Amino acid sequence: MPSRRLTTLTVSGLASVALLGSVLSGGPSVAATSSTTVLVRTLPGNAGDSGSSTTASTGSTKNRDLVVAWTNHKLAGRYISFYALNPSTRKFVYKKRIRTNSVGEANFSGAGLAKLRWKVVAAKTSRTRADSYTMPRTTVWKQAFFDDFSGSALGAKWRQRYPNTWLPGRTCTFSSPDMVKVGYGRAALSTQRYGSSRPSGIKGPMPSSSKFASTCKDKSGRPSVYKSAAIDTATADRNQFTMLHGVVAARVKFSPRPGQHAAVWLPANGAGDTEIDVVESNGNYYDSRKRRRAMVAGVYYGSSSKVQTVVPDSYKTWSSKYHTFSVEWTASQYIFRIGSRVILRTTKGRTSHDHYLSLTNFVADWAIKNNAGNDSSKLASSMYVDWVKAWTK
Repeated sequence: MPSRRLTTLTVSGLASVALLGSVLSGGPSVAATSSTTVLVRTLPGNAGDSGSSTTASTGSTKNRDLVVAWTNHKLAGRYISFYALNPSTRKFVYKKRIRTNSVGEANFSGAGLAKLRWKVVAAKTSRTRADSYTMPRTTVWKQAFFDDFSGSALGAKWRQRYPNTWLPGRTCTFSSPDMVKVGYGRAALSTQRYGSSRPSGIKGPMPSSSKFASTCKDKSGRPSVYKSAAIDTATADRNQFTMLHGVVAARVKFSPRPGQHAAVWLPANGAGDTEIDVVESNGNYYDSRKRRRAMVAGVYYGSSSKVQTVVPDSYKTWSSKYHTFSVEWTASQYIFRIGSRVILRTTKGRTSHDHYLSLTNFVADWAIKNNAGNDSSKLASSMYVDWVKAWTK
């Protein structure tokens, strides 16, 4: 019988990942079951360098199931991605992305995988440190909502908002459920060019032909209609999630492409009350005063009043990294944060009505001239959401 001991393997810039398994000739085993022994050998390369990955080959004594088990307490909550080599193209193809559990464990299994060659990639340690989020210190709030989009489809906590409907107040876009994708441990909400003419069968009042002709032209003057994405937690036919005061946080990465209007926000559960915008992104867009309005946060209240902050240009990584955006909402004030940094405090627009969670990525009429979205073959304008959390009393 092979001996059992703790071995280590360097993965994508991390110090080490502890692997417990059987040790056979040729290298450490990452896992073992009663019917299968899986052998992994680290190939030459700069596996410990930042941004690199570890390539490993696997073999099996019985060629049944492959079970890869990672365990390291320092990796709790981190993602590990697995790529398998396609023998015909000689390229690695994504197979699985797994978030480790609260004690740093992740498992990946499947029949007939033991003879494949694998590349294992983990997120950089530096990004996790930069994007850490600590709940504001309080004894009042308790976690009431959480979704890390770990499945392959949108869960029951959400509904499609305005499915196949012309978006209110917009001429050139309609909400389309296929613009919301879940996979790789995240939700992607996208905008996409549908075509040059308006589709039939879309619900809601269709914008007039004259307004469409004058408004819906992209940067090149091409008539353009766009599909947009919208989901929320409000509906009467199931257990909806609404909240009155608390904290909402979301870890998000936005697209740099101008023309989209992506947001994490809290509409009132009933018309006519304060709208709480945790964060809005317009891409790398400059306003008439040449200010880069990539990010804003604030509240809308009354018929037309608002308090809003434009996040300063010192933040340069909206499209290259995930950031955690949050609002702490009490009866007396709102506190907006990026990570632990406060970007806005206001007492305006205070409300005592329930609100619900909403994730959207629309195309605004004013932004069409910036060539919003993309041709149907690409989904370049996407808002990626890693997780959403809410705490209430």
